[in-house]
Amino acid sequence: MDDLISRQAAIKWVKTECNPYGKPTLDLESGEKVIEHLKQMPAIDPVERGRWISVPNKKDRICSVCGCDEPYKFADEDTDVFNYCPHCGAKMDEVEK
Repeated sequence: MDDLISRQAAIKWVKTECNPYGKPTLDLESGEKVIEHLKQMPAIDPVERGRWISVPNKKDRICSVCGCDEPYKFADEDTDVFNYCPHCGAKMDEVEK
């Protein structure tokens, strides 16, 4: 899974490490290259949000995002349903409309 970090914080850290007035751990030219790469990196997709929808006359529920109807096959013994969809990864915290 990707780590979520702040691009601005990473750039600030690189600038600090390339400080010509202190003892830099990176030379200025390398730091500028790193900053350019950070600026060009794609941002992570926003978290998809959904909810489990009950199916009449069935134990199964379906994901409102992808339609996955197998949460019970993936759930552990302590719970009957995941707080995310095991198929598409949607976080199941959307409020029913």
